[in-house]
Amino acid sequence: MKTTITLFLAFFFLLPLYAGEQESPDYIVVNGVVKEQRTNKKLSYVNIRHLEQNVSTITNDDGAFTIKIKKQGEKGNLEFTCLGYNKLIVPIQGKAIKDTTIYLTPGAIVLNSVTIYSDNPETIVQQAIRKIRDNYNLDIALFSGFYRETIKKRSNYVNIAEAVIEIYKTPYTKGINADRVFVEKGRQLADYSRLDTVLVKFEGGPWISIQLDVVKNNDFFLTNKEVHLYRYTLEQSVMMDDRAHFTISFAPVRVSHDSPFHGTMYIDQGNLTFSRVEFYLSMLDKSMVTDIILKKKPATMRFTPEEVSYLCVYKQHNGKSYLYYTRNEMQFKCDWKRRFFSTKYTIVSEAVITGIKQVAELPSGKPAFKKSQVYSDNVRNFYDENFWQDYTIIDPSESLESAVKKLLKKR
Repeated sequence: MKTTITLFLAFFFLLPLYAGEQESPDYIVVNGVVKEQRTNKKLSYVNIRHLEQNVSTITNDDGAFTIKIKKQGEKGNLEFTCLGYNKLIVPIQGKAIKDTTIYLTPGAIVLNSVTIYSDNPETIVQQAIRKIRDNYNLDIALFSGFYRETIKKRSNYVNIAEAVIEIYKTPYTKGINADRVFVEKGRQLADYSRLDTVLVKFEGGPWISIQLDVVKNNDFFLTNKEVHLYRYTLEQSVMMDDRAHFTISFAPVRVSHDSPFHGTMYIDQGNLTFSRVEFYLSMLDKSMVTDIILKKKPATMRFTPEEVSYLCVYKQHNGKSYLYYTRNEMQFKCDWKRRFFSTKYTIVSEAVITGIKQVAELPSGKPAFKKSQVYSDNVRNFYDENFWQDYTIIDPSESLESAVKKLLKKR
């Protein structure tokens, strides 16, 4: 197995491009915040879906969300689902809903009295892997989505880039080699006052949403030949989408390039679908982590990884599961020889699938975004001043929104 998510340090300059949100007469907007009913805690990564149109989004770190619904089918129901909470259905009546508060209640575990699986967690994982053909989409599909990547230097954002994307997905039996991602529109904002002559570039950009599909990507660990490289522990079950899930933590038998991850997977107890996988690169061997994620750097710069985490979420629709959300976060330090202080960087990239349709073949006439490209270098090619008009996006967090305002004041 070879992990190829990379970043590199190089000399470069950024062209800031930014556009404000534009309302469309063809859509209604529903926005607000999702909280836990008992504690009033804001809930991040809550899945929101319009059931009739199959339009989706996810809450940000502050529990906030915005979803746009076409007016010809604006009546219907919004579904709110979150790990460990009961599903909530909220009807909408064709009018914009602003600043609403949605409350979710913790879900009680209901034991499955019909299907009984082995209590050996490795066996459960093996069974779930064998059922990928049954549980995941075997048709060609075209996903619409939203992508964002941010780079922070210490506690300050120095680069923010976003895109409306389309992802061409082949059947889950074919791996990711034939999958493609297309950038429809994009924008970027950079802080020139904080740019060093050397700054981080994140290779892959929107293509990472394809790579992080751990069920489909055989370079990761959800294949039967990789299972024996890890130890598994069965944890307390949780509710997700009103369905009971096995919670299985895993760690490598021996940390190596073939087994560098530890984390937690959530497997549906009813049909053995992988619904959510959270995983991290082990920091026991930081030189190995550096080799995995770092492609290029100046010879006189020292690079120290601090944390590398990944999240992949799947949703069930019409009896099949499909990719819904991916997130990748890297924290690392860089320092120059003969300098006393180091600089901490944090890179976050995330993508949410906002719509899905079945297609017969690869879209023609569109250049696919390559895994060797850097989105920051290419965003200007996709600039559109009406970026926001008809698209559902991930709301910026309060810290990101504040950073955007500060950056715009400096321009």
